[in-house]
Amino acid sequence: MPPAGKVDYIVPTWNSAKTLDSSLASIVAHGNPDRIIIVDNESTDGTLDIAERHGCVILKDTASLGSARRTGLLEARTEWIGFVDSDVVLCRDWFSRLLKFMDDRTGGIHGDKLPDWEPYRSAHRATMKGAFADGPLRKGAGDRGFTDNTLVLREVALKADIESVNAFEDMLITQAVVAEGLEWLHVPVFVDHHESWETFIRKPGWHSAGLKWLLSRGDISTGRFMRELLLRNSAWYVLDGVKKTMEFHEGKLLRMRLAQLYYLWIGLVRSETMFQLER
Repeated sequence: MPPAGKVDYIVPTWNSAKTLDSSLASIVAHGNPDRIIIVDNESTDGTLDIAERHGCVILKDTASLGSARRTGLLEARTEWIGFVDSDVVLCRDWFSRLLKFMDDRTGGIHGDKLPDWEPYRSAHRATMKGAFADGPLRKGAGDRGFTDNTLVLREVALKADIESVNAFEDMLITQAVVAEGLEWLHVPVFVDHHESWETFIRKPGWHSAGLKWLLSRGDISTGRFMRELLLRNSAWYVLDGVKKTMEFHEGKLLRMRLAQLYYLWIGLVRSETMFQLER
């Protein structure tokens, strides 16, 4: 059943002071929270002061991003929990809008996120509105949902083996939901993502490192690894950059994708420690 009452929210943090206050305020205003659980990776800025002002439960986890999410899941006590990234601001009525897409078959659901900066914000929004033309996108076997503005069944999420991974832990949680015979929905509810341009450009390096971790753990096959790397990532960055440049007459969109492609491949040949994950 979709959540009938309040839910606990899990927010991994790591030097998140620039964006955390707005993120937590949006959860309070639009998320119907019971508690907000901060899982911190030894922040040295004002992150914990902000969390304390909002009355959050504060935990510590330095092992991995996956471990931080699991630490939060173990602390949570509601049937459904929310994952919200510390640089995401939920939109008005976010919780009630997600509920409208849910039924008894739903095990996880997330909205879409829009960056602060143009022209990518407008281009991405237009693309996703087209993708949602026929309704929510449903994730199946092998697909990846996201955990940046998400509701998921707690007991199902706890079945995902995510403690040792720093990326793609969201895919493993998605697959735990699918394995239970439930649906994971990606829905047309848009939130603001206050991610810097530099972080956005470097993120594919973390993704390729994450794919390597999954391959080494046996979570994906060599064939799947190559398809993800060559088709869903490398080819997609080029094609999407060309498509958006032609559609929106903005060369910056192609240059952006080519820069991301560079970091995608750098992430394979350098140690993943070169790409410390911002939680």
